[in-house]
Amino acid sequence: METEVIPNSSSEETVERHRLPMAAEQSPACANCSTPLLGAHCYHCGQSRDGLARHLPGILSDFFSTLLALDSRVWRTVGPLLIRPGFLSREYFAGRRVRYVSPVRLFIFLSLAAVFLMRLAINTDGNIKIAELSEERFSKAATVTEVENLRAEMLAELDKASEKAPADPLAASGLVASSFDTARESISAAAAYRIAELNGEPPPKNTPVKWTSLEPALQPTCDRDGSCDKEVHSDVTFEGWPAQEWLEQKVDRMNANFKVALERPDRLKDAFLRNIPPVLIVLLPVFSLLLWLLYIYRRWLYMEHVIVALHSHAFLFLGLILLTLLSSLEVSLAASVPLASNTAGWLSTALVLWMPVYLLLMQKRVYGQGWPLTVCKYVVIGVLYSGLLGAGVLLTLLASLATL
Repeated sequence: METEVIPNSSSEETVERHRLPMAAEQSPACANCSTPLLGAHCYHCGQSRDGLARHLPGILSDFFSTLLALDSRVWRTVGPLLIRPGFLSREYFAGRRVRYVSPVRLFIFLSLAAVFLMRLAINTDGNIKIAELSEERFSKAATVTEVENLRAEMLAELDKASEKAPADPLAASGLVASSFDTARESISAAAAYRIAELNGEPPPKNTPVKWTSLEPALQPTCDRDGSCDKEVHSDVTFEGWPAQEWLEQKVDRMNANFKVALERPDRLKDAFLRNIPPVLIVLLPVFSLLLWLLYIYRRWLYMEHVIVALHSHAFLFLGLILLTLLSSLEVSLAASVPLASNTAGWLSTALVLWMPVYLLLMQKRVYGQGWPLTVCKYVVIGVLYSGLLGAGVLLTLLASLATL
């Protein structure tokens, strides 16, 4: 601000006013394209006026400013995503996009977070260690009585551990077998084999030997009596198909890996979860295509349906994350804080019921059609997409067996 003295007939008044600066004084040129700068970034090429070659406090200030801005966008996005069906899609189409996390970033982040939590929730590594320890301890027993006493002792220890440890949330929901149930089966199988060995009887069937090579799927499968399948081949052939040899090799590998998966479920779990993201990426445009076909007379662009699909899938992943967390709280607080455990269970039930209602309300609010037509299209999309999702899960399991 500059002060200019303006003469007056009666006296001299001091008048303060803003003098507009010269463009050359306030608008330095961009170092990259020589365009006059009007802000922190060049509007022509996008280069930042300030690079990293500056004082550290300035860099830290920019970093925390960006972090806080992202944090505010996250909170403005997650809340409506969970409780306001269709709000984010309508805001996006209305041009209000910067204030929210972009649909693509939202979908990618929530899908990866959901898969990560599922990997943590499904725990099978402990079963393998228990099975190996059982074999080692039973092999030292010299009589059948010692084996039976040792089996009873180990099962009692396992029962005490299962009472103290929080239950697996997915096992509690019936989605997977309990880790302790699998461990009990391993202990009983190892004891049965040792008893048969001491009595000079043939070992129980279907008790496979553990192979310790880096590629167990490529090893022959052997029983405890020493009989091995030297080669594993499937009866499925692809005569006349393109890449016939490659397809038959994959089928043979799946056949061999199936036996490995029964013994090492942790490897199948890792392979299955590793293949989920590609399946979701494939199903997303297919779901968008279903929306485009059912609403073809509304003359929406296909990419507009993709935005709706991204937001709906992001909501489903957010729901899956919350269900996993609530299930963990429910089983971990069951003994210590029953009220909190029951509350978590009620919230889980409410969330499961809310998810299909949310999708119906979202479809109604985004596309704006009447309820009868919306419900009919909702049912059609639900049936078709459920079939596609089931096929995707099946293909994911097959791909997991092939890449185990």
